[in-house]
Amino acid sequence: MPETSINAPTAPTPDVAIDPAVQTTLEPPSHMRIVRCGTVRPTQFLVLGERSSGTNLLTATIRRTFKLSPYRGGIWKHGFPAFPALPEDCLIIGVTRRADAWARSMFARPWHATGRLRRLGFSEFLRARWDTVVDNRFMHKAYVDTPLMRQALQFDRHPITGQPFANLFRLRTAKLQGLVGLQNREINVAIAPLETILADPAHYLTSLAGAFDLPFPADPRLPDKRMGGADSWARRKVEAPAKLSAEDHAFMIGELDLELEAALGYTYASPELSSC
Repeated sequence: MPETSINAPTAPTPDVAIDPAVQTTLEPPSHMRIVRCGTVRPTQFLVLGERSSGTNLLTATIRRTFKLSPYRGGIWKHGFPAFPALPEDCLIIGVTRRADAWARSMFARPWHATGRLRRLGFSEFLRARWDTVVDNRFMHKAYVDTPLMRQALQFDRHPITGQPFANLFRLRTAKLQGLVGLQNREINVAIAPLETILADPAHYLTSLAGAFDLPFPADPRLPDKRMGGADSWARRKVEAPAKLSAEDHAFMIGELDLELEAALGYTYASPELSSC
């Protein structure tokens, strides 16, 4: 399909007829990827991204800014993209986060992880096999008091082999591959690093508006309230280091797909100091 790339968002042009077969790709600065298919203006949306990557923040921001409705398709926002089809008026919002900052957050709040993982120290946590289960926080408590409680969380297994991932970074790479692959599905999708969104929310939101003929936001900003569900994390009494040690950084580098990371805007020449 023909693709057109530009460097900055433009004003929406809802009156311009576009062949539905034409897929328009808009790539603003800062590694933001936007693909629009057809001419139907989105009325609903779904945010996809790993845990501790800003998915709750983005969900609240998109709802408040554009008044779109959440897509109710039974898709786990932290899993691999899996759906038989999507409505033409659905927009997928993808978000990523720098690996070292993300790993520290995952250690602090390892959603759905087994007790074995939760008992590990930080360095051991990074190297451990990734095991998760259906618990009382999964999918808004949808499976509480069902036979599925405490069963292996299949959405965290490799979607082809069915095997658990050898470690957190292998999980990350596969999830990122699934997220980036959304660009090939002939659907409406916008993927951006959390760091880019936090640095310039107005640019991010106006880029979405321009690409998908959404009303330009009068007050383009992020919510002031801290996002993320409550849990008993404080009782774990654990704290991730301010930065990865040289050994942990080297391990991370060896496990990541550095070409994929670079395409998303991330480089790891030295241990990263600040978290997002």
